[in-house]
Amino acid sequence: MIDRLFLGKEFDYVHKFKDAPARWLGPNHRKLFHDHMTNILLGIAYGPEAFIAGELHDWLDFSTTELKRKKAKKKKRKTKTKKRRRR
Repeated sequence: MIDRLFLGKEFDYVHKFKDAPARWLGPNHRKLFHDHMTNILLGIAYGPEAFIAGELHDWLDFSTTELKRKKAKKKKRKTKTKKRRRR
């Protein structure tokens, strides 16, 4: 996990809390609990390392989603280009 790399230990409870909505929202689970205010509340409740773990979690989730989106867009462009060449 990213926590171990940056903080030296894992914060499983932070990740379980933030990803709990995935059970019923699937990939759209990031609409809940993936915001700065939630991380501040985690920091107040569990300490500053929990806040940092939440921020790292959000950063990793959003960056991987963005990479997947860009990859899909690039693949779609290649498909369109190939279709044009066939004509």
